[in-house]
Amino acid sequence: EVVVSLPDATSSVRQGVLVESRITLITHENTIIIPRSAIIEQVETYIEPETNSVELRRRHTAFVAVGDTIAEQRELTLGLEQGERVEVLSGLEPGEELIVTGQRSLADSSRIRVAGREPTAQESAAQDEALGEGESSENLQRESDREGS
Repeated sequence: EVVVSLPDATSSVRQGVLVESRITLITHENTIIIPRSAIIEQVETYIEPETNSVELRRRHTAFVAVGDTIAEQRELTLGLEQGERVEVLSGLEPGEELIVTGQRSLADSSRIRVAGREPTAQESAAQDEALGEGESSENLQRESDREGS
């Protein structure tokens, strides 16, 4: 809701009349916009001892996928906000893959697997090494498929 005051109104403007208008406050071109749900907000309470005043310090971060195996946490500087859309002034680059679900349980440099993508041979080898015992993740998948049958 917007309230407009017209101190020098002409006789053609009447009180209580409905008006439709478009107000553009500011427009940013070529900017990065992300969903609010992808942002992790951390709030710290700081108490100034001398004045006993309370200050809230907010820190905003998001995770991006590096390759298909690592989640990297980025510190963000936010700009304009409109509903569920938030402008990012710094911290992300165009084309980076933003993690939008499950990010609240991640830590910086967590291992991830991007849904819907087949792992590369190198990623499969790293996963097999992490599993140990010489059993490949492909074999484990086949075993779990047979158990489900």
